[in-house]
Amino acid sequence: TEGRKTALLGADETGRVGDAGFVGTLALPGGPAPLDGFNRIRVLDGQVGAYTGRWGPYTRARVVEGASEVRSVLVRDGRVAEVRDGTRAGQIDAGSFELVGRGTGARRLAGLEPGTSVGASAAAAFGGVSGTPQFAVGGVAYLVRGGQITDDGAPADLDRRGPYPRVAVGFGPGRTLLLVVADGRQATSSGFLRTIDFAQLLKDLGAEEALHLDGGGSATMVARQPSRDRVEVVNSPSDGAEATGTGGIERAVPNGIGIFYDAGGQPGRPGPNRRAGSGKFFGARFVAGFGRRRLRVRPERRARLGLYASKRARVRVAVRRRGRRRVGARFAGRIGPGAVRIRLRRRLGPGRYVLRLRARTPSGRRASDRAVLRVKRRVR
Repeated sequence: TEGRKTALLGADETGRVGDAGFVGTLALPGGPAPLDGFNRIRVLDGQVGAYTGRWGPYTRARVVEGASEVRSVLVRDGRVAEVRDGTRAGQIDAGSFELVGRGTGARRLAGLEPGTSVGASAAAAFGGVSGTPQFAVGGVAYLVRGGQITDDGAPADLDRRGPYPRVAVGFGPGRTLLLVVADGRQATSSGFLRTIDFAQLLKDLGAEEALHLDGGGSATMVARQPSRDRVEVVNSPSDGAEATGTGGIERAVPNGIGIFYDAGGQPGRPGPNRRAGSGKFFGARFVAGFGRRRLRVRPERRARLGLYASKRARVRVAVRRRGRRRVGARFAGRIGPGAVRIRLRRRLGPGRYVLRLRARTPSGRRASDRAVLRVKRRVR
């Protein structure tokens, strides 16, 4: 099929934008036939699309909306299991796929009957990229190419949709990744960015390549702030704006770009909280009970803390306020599946503290962990 505007991260961890092509083939009793897409949101007239369990339970009727001639074929273990006019509903089982034909594409599937052998194969081609990309996501228009603003392929009505919420991904020098969301369609929106304005914003932020992704009610950004223990929506999605004027309702969207970090280190690389045999800390919270000062450090998962779980291990604790003297602390002797508890000799005021845990078993195994703790108000 023709190229799709795509942003991708190559196997060499270099980001780029470009056209991605799709080549699919159906093995039918009458010979090979073209397959036009895998799990696509639209099947156009004259096309046949294939759908797998990765599509999820969402209705396939949406992909052929408005069509007068539709045929679907369920293939299980390489043979036709069911043929019907229209589309099927529900989750597709593992080991099965569904073919959906529209118009002349439906007629291509007309001769298939239960028990007939059918196969499907597909491959994507990314221009100028060797190997399989780590991820790829399709978009609607290029914004920046080769460091220059462009409107190459922008839909003609993109600037006629009013204060349209926008989403873009960009790549800059030094493997810089830019994820940008501009809110719209709300009374609280700061203004209306045209496509050219949005492209200029990406360029000003340092993008050498940038792609406009699906926007509108799909424009959502979530993040876990350094001091928080959960992911939160950090923009204002536009769905619901007609009723409330402020939006804020998240839309169910099947794809996106996610960045995941290991606690204390670079993505996928050992960090100070990933020493062999030790627990893995992502943060801590301070609690007080029965008038005693305690520090409760929670591991990332509810699991034993490796070396620290040894009853015979010698554990040392150090708490230091950044740039100042140590805070008196000692190991409280309580290690459970959910926390390490530490007693403090004095109350902690607001500030940033560094906690170090060191352990050694009689056999000589050692481990250490380090976590940066942030206190917003004085611990009582």
